[in-house]
Amino acid sequence: MKYFMPVLGLVTIICIITGTYMHVGGGLSFFDKPIISLGSGSDKSSEGKDISFSENYENVDKLDINMAFGDVTIIEGSDLNVNFEGHSDLTPEVKVEDGKLYIKQTKKIKVKGIDLSKYKSQLTVTVPSSDKFERVEADLDMGNLKISGLTCKKLEVDMSMGDLDVIEATADSIDIDNDMGGCEIRNCKFDKLEANCDMGDIQVKVDGDVDDYAITAKCDLGRVSIDGDEKGDSYSVNGDRKITLKVAMGNIDIN
Repeated sequence: MKYFMPVLGLVTIICIITGTYMHVGGGLSFFDKPIISLGSGSDKSSEGKDISFSENYENVDKLDINMAFGDVTIIEGSDLNVNFEGHSDLTPEVKVEDGKLYIKQTKKIKVKGIDLSKYKSQLTVTVPSSDKFERVEADLDMGNLKISGLTCKKLEVDMSMGDLDVIEATADSIDIDNDMGGCEIRNCKFDKLEANCDMGDIQVKVDGDVDDYAITAKCDLGRVSIDGDEKGDSYSVNGDRKITLKVAMGNIDIN
């Protein structure tokens, strides 16, 4: 127990630094040295310019997004479109192979200090409301992800650091893994939802009645709340559609 408070203090400091890093978008530095280095060598890449592009695609039933840095939004629209705005060195490679749309940042990013103001990166993927994708995969190292109105058979999200917001999506199964950041799933239709979060809260607003769901929820350090009633650090109940949630440090709210 004598080591608990120092460890907790260290975790708190890390959270404060990370929160500033994620949400302020710059303004901090160590001895005026930037934290982000694009590529393998000097910081000269920060002198690159901001660019933007927008392109439509067809005959796609699978989507694979892999971003090292930046925010990603997947929204409902009329056509399948990929739009990027940001630093030229963060421009993702986009291609279609065998009905799968690949979007991937290929430039390596090294953390060196804290100054994100020079490195804008916003990817927006518009998906047709009439299309149901076979599989959608999103892998983000550093950045927030928002998904709205997506329809697919399987949705897989893997995040290292950032917040996730999924709104009114429809999927047979949703699988989420977030190392550091909050997860919010609102008014989504699914047969199975599994979400793991190492550090951050999970909030689920179900489609319909909470009593219709089989729920297994556990917090190692935190509490579980169902429809506003606190259930301690774990909760389990039978139902038709399945929800499995696990948090190492944070709370779980289902309503």
